[in-house]
Amino acid sequence: MYQAIQVIFLVGETFSENDILVVESLIPPQLLSFKGERDDTRKNIVYTILSVIICCSICFPIPTYSYAATAEYLYRISGNNRYETSAYLANEILFFPKKRTVIITSEENYPDALSAASIAGIYNAPILSTSSKELPTDISDLLRQEHINHVVIIGGSVAVSPQVGTKIKSLVPNVHRIAGKDRIDTAIQIYNNSKGAVSQNAILATSNNFADALSIAPYAFATKTPIFFTEPNKLPPSVKAIFQSGRFAQTFIVGGHNAVSTNVERELRKNRCRYNNKIKRQYAL
Repeated sequence: MYQAIQVIFLVGETFSENDILVVESLIPPQLLSFKGERDDTRKNIVYTILSVIICCSICFPIPTYSYAATAEYLYRISGNNRYETSAYLANEILFFPKKRTVIITSEENYPDALSAASIAGIYNAPILSTSSKELPTDISDLLRQEHINHVVIIGGSVAVSPQVGTKIKSLVPNVHRIAGKDRIDTAIQIYNNSKGAVSQNAILATSNNFADALSIAPYAFATKTPIFFTEPNKLPPSVKAIFQSGRFAQTFIVGGHNAVSTNVERELRKNRCRYNNKIKRQYAL
């Protein structure tokens, strides 16, 4: 496949410095032509250069390449189970040997893993899953890597048992746990443990399902935005108190009205402070 050289031919009386800067930002070669008969020499130079470029494009065509979306450009990361898959994903992040943090959550309690997205973003850390009663071999093998020097366990003793916590501490001495009395409170405790580093925005999603919070988790990770949970028809008092503090510039409600009702949205708007002046509703895809 061959492509002819593209040329942009500009005509005008004069060209200001700003015009030249704009023109130079264009990819094809540019030729400046001057309108009128005030300078035949310059016109002749332009026409000569144009003729040379056209001849070169005919005699020496430039090959171009197109890349199809084939399987050659697809890369799958997977393991024999969820633990091995999370370990493989973590190794992608932990490839460079520097001191790193990892987040560990229960495989059986999705809200903890989702609300951990913001703190994972703060540490630039992978989120690993574990059984509540036993630390999987794939995870323990990964924690033995020398450059892992800090582990954050998300969830209480029911989500990640003391036995698992003890095993983790035997592999990585610097371990601390963030937990609340339930999924809603755990999300608040994650925020309280990282409020100095999180963004000025907040995310509110239903605590009854994972899809909405899951769809926005990459955004929460990238922007360090805390995720809070609510009941579909009632904003929990502890969450309301967080929003009443005026800490957030914007609040993103994720999901439709069945997930987070207009009553909850109305409660947010009624109790917002002057700094919490923008509430947006985002629909998960």
